[in-house]
Amino acid sequence: MAIFVHGCFWHQHPGCREASDPHTNSEYWKPKLKRNVARDLEHEQNLKSLGYRVLVVWECQIEKDLDNALNAVIRFLKSAE
Repeated sequence: MAIFVHGCFWHQHPGCREASDPHTNSEYWKPKLKRNVARDLEHEQNLKSLGYRVLVVWECQIEKDLDNALNAVIRFLKSAE
């Protein structure tokens, strides 16, 4: 099992308002953020190919409803039993 906790901006959470495009130095930030997303996908695919189950918890999920986010992690961990 692998659990990732991703910051919405740094990992560009799809559909999240926190994953906005940077307004300053965008020539640097846009490619960097795009690489982060590509690397995340690559890591997740590699882990799954090795037989790992993967859960991604997003920063906004924790901020919005910590109890629900924790319950999702608990359900994920218990599902392996």
